[in-house]
Amino acid sequence: MESILLHWFASNGYSDLCQLDCHWYRKIAGEGYERLQLGQFDYSRMANVAFFPLFPGAASVMSHLLGLTSQTGVVLTSKFFFMISIYAFIKMVQTIAPSTNPITNGSIAAFNPYSIYGNAGYTEPLFLLLTCIFFALLERRLYLKASIAGALLSATRLVGVVSVISYLISLTPLWPSWRWKNRFQALGAMALIPTGLVVFMLHLQERTGDPLAFIHIQRAWGRATPAGPTSWLVALSKALSSDWWLYRYWGISGIVVLLISLFFILRGRYTSLASFSLFSTIIPLTSDCWGLSRYIWWQAPVLLFIALFFGRNRALLAGWLTLAIAVNVWSYRLWFSTTNWHLS
Repeated sequence: MESILLHWFASNGYSDLCQLDCHWYRKIAGEGYERLQLGQFDYSRMANVAFFPLFPGAASVMSHLLGLTSQTGVVLTSKFFFMISIYAFIKMVQTIAPSTNPITNGSIAAFNPYSIYGNAGYTEPLFLLLTCIFFALLERRLYLKASIAGALLSATRLVGVVSVISYLISLTPLWPSWRWKNRFQALGAMALIPTGLVVFMLHLQERTGDPLAFIHIQRAWGRATPAGPTSWLVALSKALSSDWWLYRYWGISGIVVLLISLFFILRGRYTSLASFSLFSTIIPLTSDCWGLSRYIWWQAPVLLFIALFFGRNRALLAGWLTLAIAVNVWSYRLWFSTTNWHLS
């Protein structure tokens, strides 16, 4: 499908895929993070310290191993992670809901409405891959391995640290029956989850003098620094009152995911998964609704919900895949257009 879309829309084929954030990952993979003194930085320009390190680090390794340019390495690494994330999603859903059809589940992951981000040198497929691994291991009560996956998640995107909440929720039913030794082991494993973020912050401290540079630099993109626990409500209100239909769409999408997540939490079903989606949506909303689609549609719990709901019969599944493919065509068309607002 991508080959056809590139033939239709991209004048230079695969060489045009790397756009927007891909170039920032390319620069990190090739040159590392900038050295800045953010205390004297006026935020009049953007800097690559906004981007988390695991994906560009993996792209750098692939580029060196295969003798590729950093741009080709970033795009190829993204595609590689997308491929294995489809398999990981199938395994995660089979672990959580064994009666579901693996081909159906794989189709929902492969034809993600925003699969452009899995092919264009973005971190989203790595995030999906690690989230699927984390929840599959958590469901099997392999807590140490799940914590290692969580640590890698926290080095991939800030919302990776939310896996701590899902981890704690999964412990709750077992906690009363455990001995103190088991409790200490589980909590000790959980302490590994934030280490990816901590290591990144230490590196930023050395590079910029500010361990929170990845947050503060967002001002250069015109995104607000979170001002409190209700910042996400302000962002939603701003989006819903906008005259721009796409901005309103992002806001409405966020509200739908938040409400569905809250519904499952209150019903006590898939609570750890729903909590992950709830906070993984709120965190990007604390700065803005801009480009919220990719923060939603690359969440494993969201795709799981689609698989459980639309995978129940062939008509529903056919309807969903038709819609998803249509959005893919629209996204690829805009990706290679001159419009600069289409995707983020």
